Amino acid sequence: MNWNLLIIFFSLILILTTSMMYFNFIPNIQKSIIIKKTMKKNWSW
Repeated sequence: MNWNLLIIFFSLILILTTSMMYFNFIPNIQKSIIIKKTMKKNWSW
């Protein structure tokens, strides 16, 4: 068993998953901001 390869492999997987979560997270924030803006427009008298 080559431990260096294993460590590199796991770190790559970690980086990939975190980057995917990050890229999924940013559009969600933008969507929520847009939703808040539209809500304000709809509810402003």
